[in-house]
Amino acid sequence: MTVQLGFKANSVKILLSRGESWTATIEPTPGSTSPVYAVGTTIVACLYPADTDTTTDVGTWTVLASWAATIVGDNVIWNEPASAADAIPTNALVRIRLTYPDATGFLWGKGVVARDD
Repeated sequence: MTVQLGFKANSVKILLSRGESWTATIEPTPGSTSPVYAVGTTIVACLYPADTDTTTDVGTWTVLASWAATIVGDNVIWNEPASAADAIPTNALVRIRLTYPDATGFLWGKGVVARDD
């Protein structure tokens, strides 16, 4: 028997369109206990060049952008202007980190950027 310990990051894809703002909302799973996020929780999407050597410490990676979400009630909301979204290339790496008020944090999601320009 295998027991999985730890959290496997969710697979994400951020879809960007030239000249358009990027907006995204994550809503809680129906039946989730409210509040989902403690007051002071932060969720940040960091974007990195596609050719980043992911075998190195993430603290050494070049950051293309860092987009903090707003938590409204139980929803996580991003709203980045077109000027910010347009600067991110296809296949840029995405890492979404959730950090609780006590500084406990973890990789919540990871994936790549797709563009439909």
